[in-house]
Amino acid sequence: MSPEEIAEDRGLTVNTIHSHFVKLFQEGMPINLKQFVSDKELAAVKQAQSELGTPAPLKSYYEYFNEQMDYAVIKIALVLLEKEEV
Repeated sequence: MSPEEIAEDRGLTVNTIHSHFVKLFQEGMPINLKQFVSDKELAAVKQAQSELGTPAPLKSYYEYFNEQMDYAVIKIALVLLEKEEV
């Protein structure tokens, strides 16, 4: 099932489903988070990370991207960069 289908089935938002995926990934579950973030988005978040410094709140990234990148994409990209799974 897609995150959208899971969200609809469970009465949750897609962002909540993405947050659950991130939590499970951080707990060691073999979840392919890269399927939710393009290489271009990942590179952009990595660039933003070098400019904003670490750690920076998600809102800082959101504003950095002029509110054009979804919070979930930013969060997933940061988790991937942290785990060096990219």
